[in-house]
Amino acid sequence: MRRAAPSSTLDTPRLLLIGAGLVLGPMLLAGGWRALTRSADRACRWAEAPPAAAAWVFAQEGFHTSLDDLLRYGACRAQSEPLADAIAACAALPAPMRSDCIDGVGHGIPAGAVSPELAVGALASLPGPARAQLADGMARSWAEGAGGEPEATTAALQAAGIAPGDVINGLRIGLQRSRGDDLPAAIATATRWPASAWPALFEELGWRAGDEGPTAPFAHLGLVPAPAQAAYVRGAARGAALKLVHGLSPAEAAAPLNALLATLSAQRPTDGRELRWGVAAAIQLSRWPPAEKAALLEATGLTEVARERADAVGLGIWAGPEDLPVSAQQPTILR
Repeated sequence: MRRAAPSSTLDTPRLLLIGAGLVLGPMLLAGGWRALTRSADRACRWAEAPPAAAAWVFAQEGFHTSLDDLLRYGACRAQSEPLADAIAACAALPAPMRSDCIDGVGHGIPAGAVSPELAVGALASLPGPARAQLADGMARSWAEGAGGEPEATTAALQAAGIAPGDVINGLRIGLQRSRGDDLPAAIATATRWPASAWPALFEELGWRAGDEGPTAPFAHLGLVPAPAQAAYVRGAARGAALKLVHGLSPAEAAAPLNALLATLSAQRPTDGRELRWGVAAAIQLSRWPPAEKAALLEATGLTEVARERADAVGLGIWAGPEDLPVSAQQPTILR
């Protein structure tokens, strides 16, 4: 019997396997599968692969895939290819990973790179939660591209049918990214936004200032409108605490955090509650195991503050004591 002639075309599964081999083969030869998955920038390396091949990698990782990997993968896709392609790459991932990938796309869209007209179509292609995440990313991109200016940013949002109040998270990040190196200019720009946006904007700017050191934010406090100063102080405490504990274990962080609280309280003795909210937020945002976070909150006297904050955090990461239900706004007893 004569053998059939070889087919001139390859079926899709075989093409995908070949593509995955061409992209992933050199990585595997360079150090093996585990070395690849431990790579410091592995998510961006995966973003260089065809979407189907990268999706295969993520599927192999399964529950070992971290949120950071998914955010970074989406961001690197958005930075290196058209928005529609980045969204399609996220859609190729296992279903539980898609929303976090879209969140990453929102983080990675270059400043001002997507027109409102293009945004409308991209948003319409996504389900509700992912649509909200991408809308935040669009707002961040437009705010960053406009230097945080409210007029230009709001015009882009309106053209895309996005209400500014729905994307305040993106707006605060866009302002900070574009103006954070010049805090007086950033503060002046933030004051031109409606007062309803001030808690989010000024908490973010305080966080940026706190990253420069525990006393740095207070050099600019006089420029902050009085109604926004509590949010700014909370952000400053959070930024200083996050910078301080980076690379430390919870056991190592307790003494430095207590010293930080003393330093901050000396700067703003009337804002003890806001300062403690900010430091508690830094602990809660850390990547430590829950039991170790709880032990650190106890060691810093912030357990009750953290419980209060949990009641308000659903209103936004910038929420403060003033956002608690009236029945829960009693002052915290400080040590």
